[in-house]
Amino acid sequence: MAPITEIETHKKIIDAAIKAGVKRLILSDFGTNVPELQTTEPVPIYQGKVKIREYMERREDAGLTWTGVVVRAFFDWFAFQVAVVATTIFDSSDTLTNFTLLSTVGKATSAILEKPAETANRYVFINSFRTTQNHVLATLKKATGEEWKMKKTIC
Repeated sequence: MAPITEIETHKKIIDAAIKAGVKRLILSDFGTNVPELQTTEPVPIYQGKVKIREYMERREDAGLTWTGVVVRAFFDWFAFQVAVVATTIFDSSDTLTNFTLLSTVGKATSAILEKPAETANRYVFINSFRTTQNHVLATLKKATGEEWKMKKTIC
């Protein structure tokens, strides 16, 4: 038996939601700007998200609406490890990046459900703040008074 793919799993979830009469599905696109990916050649890791979005769009006539939430980088999951005074810096550490706290995602999801007409069948872009990794690191160094171990990686 072949393994079930991400796309097949999401199609089953979408079809089950329609069958159960669910009115809104929050797509698992957190962090990804799928509309942008649909106009360019997506990075292989994101091709499944494009296919899932296209499948959802084909099923809109079945009564299920959807919302995609684009957050860019989850700050809570970023590589600033205060307990061990270390971090991993990704790509250019001076690039302005939109960071979103997980608590902001929760608040945004609640707001989406409170405004179903305004958020139906579209993407909502949210973020908590915009800064660079170098700025966060400098702030942490100042706050802790310690020199941080830093590893750089290219994505």
